Amino acid sequence: MLEIDLHGVKHGDVRSTLIRFIEDHRKADIDFEVVTGHSEKMKEIVKEILDEYDLKYYDGGYLGVRPAIIRVEMDL
Repeated sequence: MLEIDLHGVKHGDVRSTLIRFIEDHRKADIDFEVVTGHSEKMKEIVKEILDEYDLKYYDGGYLGVRPAIIRVEMDL
């Protein structure tokens, strides 16, 4: 399982960091987790980007019990 840890990344840097990660791993077609921390603003930014890529995601993981992560399916 791939993981990108954005916890502690400045909100202004999240977009470029996450897009670079998605583009770098796109062809691998491997699901990944985004560590957001508990910042609602961070989660909002991440979800906007994932929506732009039309990726399916689960806030809090598959069961919704891990509030600091977003699980992403890379079914492209």
